[in-house]
Order: sequence, then structure tokens, then C-alpha cells
Amino acid sequence: AHCGGCGVACARPGAVVRCDEGACALAGCEDGAVDLDGAYETGCEYACAASGPEVCDGIDNDCDGAVDEEVDLQRDVRHCGRCGRLCAFDFGVPACEAGDCVLQACTPGHVDLDGDPRTGCEYACAPTGAEQCNGQDDDCDGAVDEAFDLRADVQHCGACGQACVFPGATPVCVAGACRIDGCVEGLVDADGEAANGCECAPSGPEVCDGADQDCDGRVDEGFDLSGDPANCGACGQACAFPQAEALCSQGACRLGACEAGFVDADGDPATGCECTPAPEACDGADNDCDGRTDEGFDLDFDGANCGGCGLSCERPNAWTRCEQRTCLLRFCDEGFVDADGALENGCEVRCAETPDAPGCGAPVAYPGRYDAEPQIVYGCVDLFNGDDVLNLDVRAFDFSVVAGVLDVEGAPALMSQRPAPDGADFEVRGVLPGGDLGCTETYVLRGSFDSPDTWTGRLSLSFAGLVCGFTTCTDQSWQVSGRRLP
Repeated sequence: AHCGGCGVACARPGAVVRCDEGACALAGCEDGAVDLDGAYETGCEYACAASGPEVCDGIDNDCDGAVDEEVDLQRDVRHCGRCGRLCAFDFGVPACEAGDCVLQACTPGHVDLDGDPRTGCEYACAPTGAEQCNGQDDDCDGAVDEAFDLRADVQHCGACGQACVFPGATPVCVAGACRIDGCVEGLVDADGEAANGCECAPSGPEVCDGADQDCDGRVDEGFDLSGDPANCGACGQACAFPQAEALCSQGACRLGACEAGFVDADGDPATGCECTPAPEACDGADNDCDGRTDEGFDLDFDGANCGGCGLSCERPNAWTRCEQRTCLLRFCDEGFVDADGALENGCEVRCAETPDAPGCGAPVAYPGRYDAEPQIVYGCVDLFNGDDVLNLDVRAFDFSVVAGVLDVEGAPALMSQRPAPDGADFEVRGVLPGGDLGCTETYVLRGSFDSPDTWTGRLSLSFAGLVCGFTTCTDQSWQVSGRRLP
């Protein structure tokens, strides 16, 4: 404020000043001001905010006092005539001449067909030479195949390269479509189809072979393919069925009557009448020709056919049974024991010959009365009416073993008495018949004495019969056990 003398202030427009040894000097410029002329007296006289290198935008970007000085608006295709005016043509090479955009050339594969630079090189085409009939504009004049008459040229009929050719016929092109103009000698256009030309050479009377021998446009006329067993549905397609009459109906083979002594058991025409009736045997075959196999044989419980026909449960010196397709050894003949526990050889040891063999000691008996627990409750109903079918509530029952006889008490009236085994296993079975269409109930109690005082086993309830299928009744079983009663 007092530089070199009182009241001598250092102040200049847009400038930051300092006093240096009694003389005013510029220390810098304020934002937006530039000292363009370098003179202190004028201060920072140029209003400008530098933004970087000069670009073509009508602004002095580098604040050097010149605007857009590095751009040639007369020749620059990016700034032709004015900043930001870009010279560009579709598929063309641009140029800037005296500040005006011009189309200098086209890129390969394009042509300026209309001569208007505003549309650029608008026609996609690469000249390949003289015009050919190929569906392309070979000379890039905007016309395709202009030298060819596609309406009358038999080599190019309707389209380039589409030649009219008919076997055994003279072709002609009419309005762009191929036509037959006549047949060669000895041939006839029997079917009227131009595609196969004059296809037929008459050879004589018609026969059933899928060909038109008389060239009348019909095939196999005079033959009944819908009802002739020798040509059923097609020529030479004969109907034949083993041991049966062959019929043809509506072009399909049908099985007629069976020959005497034969039956169509499987209902399959391909096998004809394949079955000769005989009494049913358990052999995996349908002997009586009723469409079923081994009916009347219980493979689940039949000891002679246990799990399969001919699989006998009979074993040497043993009493066996079949249960759920499995052979089980129940008892040994008197004087014999099953020492090795193998089913196949039965009761293989004769105690009179080998008294020291395992099991040849005195038989174990379990005399006394035993209870059975726990309480067993089961019920099922009719699916349609909701009526009760069965209500079973067995709170307790007991059985006795006296002199080798099982006697069940306290259970439903269903258990039959049966001699008890000398060994630890026992079984009691009972059936409540349901009639021909009813629901048969089968109760089986199987158990084994763990000791003379305790036993464990399972009580099973199963259902069989047509009516059972309309109820909620299903097979049930309960684990039971008991002790010797005082």
C-alpha cells in the first residue's frame, strides 16, 4: 500500500502484486485472468481460464490469445468449415476441400449408384465383370440378370441356372415355368407329373406289383388290396397265421378261425393259434390255454412247488413247510435230528447210530401255561360307506402246553389247536373264511421259547378276497412275548 513512498499503492487489474525493494511487481494473476502482454502497467489484462491444450471449440483453451489456431478449417475432415463439423459418408472415404465436405472414394464392396454424396456409397456391390445369370449384379449397375429372359429361356426358366430337363421328354419354358412339349417315341407321361417326365413304357397287362404296366396312370387296378389275403394292403403282402385261417379286412390281416385242437391263448395274432389245451401243470407254461400260467398252484405255501414249480420242500427224515416261497424245516422224524442246521440234507443224523451227536439228547418240552402281551388293537373300514369291517381288541390271552398240545385261550375264536413241537418253535394258525367274494382273515401266531419260562414271537393278520380291495384292511403284525404263569 506504500511501495517506495507513502500512498504509492501496488494495485493492477486482475493481478496479485507485491512490493519488492520499493518497487511494485506482479506476483501472479487471479483466477480467470492472464498477463498476456507481460507489462506490469496493464496487470493481468486478458480474461481467460486455461483448460488444457488447444482444441477446436471456438475457445482459447491454452489462453495464448489465439482461438483454434492449430486447426485447418479448410482441410480438416473433423472440423471442415467450422469446429465439430465431421465429414462422413456411409461406406465412403471423405475429404474436406475449401471448408466443404466431399466424397472422395467408396470403400471396397460399395458403389455410389445414385451419384448423391448425401447418401454416400449406398449400394453394396463389388463389380466382378460382365453380367452373368446368377441372381447377382455382377456389373454393379443396379440391375440383376438384365440380359436374360427368365420367362422363356429353358436354361434359366424362372430363375438363373434352373434348366428345364425332363426324362424322355422335350422341355419348353412358358411364363417362367417348365413344361413338357412332347415325349420321345415309346414313352408315355402316365401320371401327368412333369417332374418325372415321360416316365412310363407300356409293357403289357396290369399285374399286382406296385407298377403301372399299362401306363394308364393307375397302379394295380383290378386287385382288391383291402380284402385279398394274398395281397392284403399291398401287392404280395400275404396274410398267414400259424394253425389259423387268415383273413384280410380293410387292408389289414385278421386272425380267422383256429384249426381243430388249437386255441389263441395270448391274443396275439402274430403267434396265431399257438396253444394246444391240456390239464394245467406247474411248469411255467399255460397248459390249459386260458391265458394264465400255473393257476391253482400256491407257490407261496405249496411244499411241492415252493417259490417255483417243481421246487419241493421234501427233505430226508424231516417234516417241512413252505412259507412265503421259502422252505422251512419244522420237525425231524422220530429218532432223527438236524445236527448241522442245513435245510438241504434234512435231519441227517440217526440218533440210534450216533447217540452223541448234537440234538440226540432227550427232547425238550415246555409244559405249562404262558401269557401273551401287549394289548393288540386294530380296525379297518369300508372305503365307500365308512362301515366298520373289523374291530380287533385283544387285551391279553394265554396258551398252555400240556402233553405236547397247544391250547389257546382268551384270544378271538380263530386259533386252531395243533400239537406243539418238542423243540423251542411253535405255531398256531386260524382262518375266518369270507366266502367266494368275501374277505378271508388269516391269523398266525409264531413263537419260540427262549427258555422254559419265557417266549417271544409275532402275531400276524392278513386279508384275502375281492371285497378286501374296497376296504382299508391291510396286512398287520405285532411283536408279542410272554412268561410262564404260576
